[in-house]
Amino acid sequence: MPNLEAGNIFCKGLQHYAGRMLIHVGMGAKVPILIDSRTAKAQEKLHSIALAKLMCTPAPMEREVVSQ
Repeated sequence: MPNLEAGNIFCKGLQHYAGRMLIHVGMGAKVPILIDSRTAKAQEKLHSIALAKLMCTPAPMEREVVSQ
């Protein structure tokens, strides 16, 4: 997305018209940034946390190189 506002409009459209559950993780900072809606359900928040964890965990090959 070109900016935060465009991403927000796109996600709200998906959520409203397609009835999709959305999870948001902002990347590019030192740590991932979780961007949940005020109306997000507990399951959506949990999925955002899980996605951020997966995105920050090195792949198995990367772990072996780092530990040597």
